[in-house]
Amino acid sequence: MIFAFVFLLSVFVPTGVFAKEPFTSIDVPKCEKAPVIDGEIKDEEYKLVASYEEGEPAWKRDSSGVAGLDVKLDVYATWDDEFFYYAVIVTNLDPKYTPGPNTYVFEQPGLMTAMLRDDPTLPEFAEPTGAENWSWDAAAGKSFAKEWTVGSTKNDVEFMKAPGYSSVNHFGAVRNDPNYKVVITHGDADIYEQAIPWAAIGKTEGIEVGGKAGFTFSACVKSVTLSTDGSFICFASGISEKSFERYALVNLTANEPFDKVDLTSFVKEDTKPAETSKEAETTKVETTKAAETTKAKEETTAVTTPAVTTQVTTKEETKAVTTVPSETIEETKKPDEKGTNTAALIGIPVIVIGLGIIVYQFIKKKK
Repeated sequence: MIFAFVFLLSVFVPTGVFAKEPFTSIDVPKCEKAPVIDGEIKDEEYKLVASYEEGEPAWKRDSSGVAGLDVKLDVYATWDDEFFYYAVIVTNLDPKYTPGPNTYVFEQPGLMTAMLRDDPTLPEFAEPTGAENWSWDAAAGKSFAKEWTVGSTKNDVEFMKAPGYSSVNHFGAVRNDPNYKVVITHGDADIYEQAIPWAAIGKTEGIEVGGKAGFTFSACVKSVTLSTDGSFICFASGISEKSFERYALVNLTANEPFDKVDLTSFVKEDTKPAETSKEAETTKVETTKAAETTKAKEETTAVTTPAVTTQVTTKEETKAVTTVPSETIEETKKPDEKGTNTAALIGIPVIVIGLGIIVYQFIKKKK
């Protein structure tokens, strides 16, 4: 009886009823004109398909080291009969990063991408023993697995062309496809723009409205060095722990109006707003007045200080006098403007009187 019931379910109930729910999904519309892969995202080249939101399910599971950071990330995508096009714009959190000690792509900002040729929830992409994740070796051995990294070194040399950075193709060889394209630009935001041939990910069927694919990425927004674990924003899941089932489901949809690109939201604001010309003039006047007042005080100190310090004879205060400029001290040694000397004026009468007394005594003795 049970077997009959199961048979009837298999005949009359559509298989889609029991299909596994995707981890997350995005709708990607077809383009009428292919984007230019130049590292500049222009208005109406792409559709905005996802934006990073801290704590949201599509981003939460695998993202790390970015909690509380002021970071923004947008994902743009489209497709045609030959390519899947996508671009990531992400805040440049690490413009002066120190490269890691090894020629390893994850030791500096970069973008790791993984794709599947079809719906990631299909049984063929499930771990065969029922485990949640694949082992790295087992995943790498699957012909459908495609995973690669793009980025550039501190000297702006793209990984694929940089000496020692040979591990840009992790699973498969997408980056070796002669039609694959990538351009990276840096500024207030890093822009990673790619054209991925469908053939490079093994997709030969379902390149049409209603077709499906699997997709995930991990953006390194702070470099990994000996002193830091780095910071990663991951869309969907399964790229760090190998699980193809947790890739995002890509639904290929018909053309629709594309989006304008707001790069101003990625521009870093100055900590202090710019002053208006009026405010700047006011500040300039106040600064000038302050400078004049300070100068006047310094001049007053320069004239009056020696007059005081030259009167004291203690060891320390005498030492202090030597710190005053020599030309200022010399001023205090000069007579007054009339050229008079008070000591001389007092001394002359005393000398005259003394001589008179001496002469008087001399005459008195003679008598």
